[in-house]
Amino acid sequence: MSSGAHLGLGLCFAAPEGRGPEAVRVPRIVLHFDGADMELSRESVVVEDRASGVACLGMVSARGMSVLGSMQQQNMHILYDIERGVLCFEPDNCAEILDKKNSASSD
Repeated sequence: MSSGAHLGLGLCFAAPEGRGPEAVRVPRIVLHFDGADMELSRESVVVEDRASGVACLGMVSARGMSVLGSMQQQNMHILYDIERGVLCFEPDNCAEILDKKNSASSD
């Protein structure tokens, strides 16, 4: 393990010698909710610091509650259907959606 104190993160790993933080292997992370699972991409759970050569888990503890942070919500459609009691997660590339929308509006 390596220090990520300068990032405010506690679980960090040093990159292999001569390689960048993208070389740090990260396990599959899935958040399990009642009725829905949310699989998180590397980009939504890892903070990479090239200057110090570390990759850190981009999650911090919260006292007495769980918080789904903005990193974990990026590029993710989240559906709350209160009437039917349904919660769904669908990964997507929001930049591509915006590009298509902007292209359509300029035509």
